[in-house]
Amino acid sequence: MPAAAFAIDVPQITLDDLHERLKRARWREAITNDWTSGVGPAYLRQLGEYWQTTFDWAPRNAPSIAGRSSAPTSTAWGSISFTSVARASARCR
Repeated sequence: MPAAAFAIDVPQITLDDLHERLKRARWREAITNDWTSGVGPAYLRQLGEYWQTTFDWAPRNAPSIAGRSSAPTSTAWGSISFTSVARASARCR
């Protein structure tokens, strides 16, 4: 399957909506102390807070990645995206 390039372009209004949703999220209490019942609520809460308050979404958007090669996609198993990185050393496999 040939790979095709794609660019990320998330409108600011969508990011604003995500921030508001994360602010209003109702986090569930832990059922167990491990991940046997799904993602641990404490971890998920920390991730949500990070996305809302710390993560810089702007560099991931298309205008910020202009000039760089876009991430390729393939339809080998449906529509997926992936990153192709050249190996740093001939010893890497």
